[in-house]
Amino acid sequence: RALAFVVTVFLVACGLDAGAEGVNQKETEIRWQRWSPELFRQAKKENRLVLVDFAADWCHFCNKMDQTTWQDPEVLAAIKADYIPVRVQDEIDTALAEKYRRYGRPAIAILDGDGKEIFKKRGYQEPRQMLWTLQGVVQDASENK
Repeated sequence: RALAFVVTVFLVACGLDAGAEGVNQKETEIRWQRWSPELFRQAKKENRLVLVDFAADWCHFCNKMDQTTWQDPEVLAAIKADYIPVRVQDEIDTALAEKYRRYGRPAIAILDGDGKEIFKKRGYQEPRQMLWTLQGVVQDASENK
């Protein structure tokens, strides 16, 4: 019982939900969406930014980001608060992946609701770096309105 209490306190402190079945999966993973005109309308309506993750199955550092950066509770909270997460997968979104091929893999881009690119970064980013990036872009975007 003491261990269950400690785990529950830890999960609540991290902003995660602990139910009878354990950790709520909805809170511990990113719900990547596919690129669509609708998600940009949603971003405008909700005053959010669009975080685009460019990834490929063959990319070692893309997979590493899936295991580290995209699992970090603080990164997850920042995305949930201010972003609509979109994944462009080379093997699935071939035309879009080709359009952004020059970004390399892994890469991220942050777009506004009009689809205007306001930030891009290539290469692996550790969780702390990603958190600072996400927070900084939101702060800059709100200051420049």
